[in-house]
This record gives sequence, C-alpha cells and structure tokens, in this order.
Amino acid sequence: MKKEMSKIIVERERSHNIGLKNPKGYKKRLKSLENAPKRESMRKRWKASAWHKELTECLGPLYRWLNSKVGQLWDKVHSELCENLKRESAIQDHVRDHAEWYVEKNVIMVKGVPHDSSFFPLLWSRGRQLYVHPKTGILCQIPRRKVEKKKEENFIIIGSLQQIHKISGIWYLLDLVKLEKKDLVRPYKFRIGNKNFTSEIFICFRDLAYGDNIKQEYQLMDRYGGHYKPVSKKQLSTEEIKKYVGKG
Repeated sequence: MKKEMSKIIVERERSHNIGLKNPKGYKKRLKSLENAPKRESMRKRWKASAWHKELTECLGPLYRWLNSKVGQLWDKVHSELCENLKRESAIQDHVRDHAEWYVEKNVIMVKGVPHDSSFFPLLWSRGRQLYVHPKTGILCQIPRRKVEKKKEENFIIIGSLQQIHKISGIWYLLDLVKLEKKDLVRPYKFRIGNKNFTSEIFICFRDLAYGDNIKQEYQLMDRYGGHYKPVSKKQLSTEEIKKYVGKG
C-alpha cells in the first residue's frame, strides 16, 4: 500500500465559497440587525450560513487496493493498512473508517452463504463488497445476487385484431378490439394556488386473457404491441398449434 494513500483519497478541503468575500445575503442580513456587532471573527460569517468547507474524497484507489487483496488473510491486509494510516491523523483515521465499512467482519456462514450477525444474507453494494471468512480469516468477495429475468410470454400476430398468446404454458387465440384515446385516459382537474390545471389519468381495466389489471399504458404496449384489448379467449387445439405456432 502506498504511503501517500491518505493524500490520494482525501485530497484537500474544498469550499463552496471560492472567490467570494462574504456569503450570499450576508451584508443584507447585517444591515437588518439593529445592534450589529462592531467586530467579529472572519470564520463566524461562514458558520452562520450554508457555505462551509467539506472534504473531497476519492475512494476508488482504496476500494481497488482492498479488492486486489481478496484471497489473502485479513489480519495481514489490516496490518498493512494500519502501517500506513495512523490513528493520530484525523484524515488518515477517516480513510481507515472507510476501509472498515467496506469489509464486513462479523459474518456467519449458513449453508455456504455469508450472513451478517442478524442472520441476513450479505448483499453486494458499492459501499460493502468484501467480507472476512469466519473460519479461515481470508478476505472474500460478497457474491452478487443473480437477478433472473422473467421470460416474456410468447405471442404470434396472425391478423390486425387476432393474436396467439402462450399463457401459463397453454396457447390461446385472442380476439382484440382497438382502444381509442377516450377509452384509455380521462381528464383530471386539480388546483395549485390560484391556478387550475388539467391532466390525464389512465383508466384501469381487467385483462380478460391474463386475468390481471392493466394499470399503465406501457403494459398494453408490451403485451399486445399497441392499444388493444382482448374481448374473447379460445384455447387452441393440437392441430391449430401445429398450424400457427409451427409457422411462428
């Protein structure tokens, strides 16, 4: 680990008031005071306002260094970290705190899956990506949760107002009707202050084919490819499946 890591991560104090002698509105507030002080410290005006200094942090190098130590003993990694970052320095101590937050040390293994002390599975996040194995003491990476994408229901368009959909593993022939704008949205009037406004609200309706509610316009577009609504539903026979699905 580089000795100047603390300088790389926490560069210097930055201020929102660069180039200004007084905070915005300071002189106006000062004139409004009847018993304005004749003297005051230069720092007081900034403390009383929202303008303040803050530390500019660049935590990427620290996180990359910790990730490069995956597979090593945490005690060895921690000793190397403490060798270059001292508790006596406030900035270096702040960098050590970030390293402590990034690595979860109180871990319980349940069926090979790391859990925290409350028996919740560890979830990978930008602020915490590593953990210490409770038995071996080796620094490990928190596994990312695999998000399974839902398979889209198969459908085949056989006409302008006819489609074939596979719903729960069964093929159905759907007869559709095209919806007009008045069937999709209704006007909604509301008032803010002294002004009146008019907006539109989607009209929720029940989908005859899938048995759920259509609450947004995009659901119609994703499901039927347009502003259509099913009016009848018929299960296809084996011969009809071969006829239509075979071509699809």
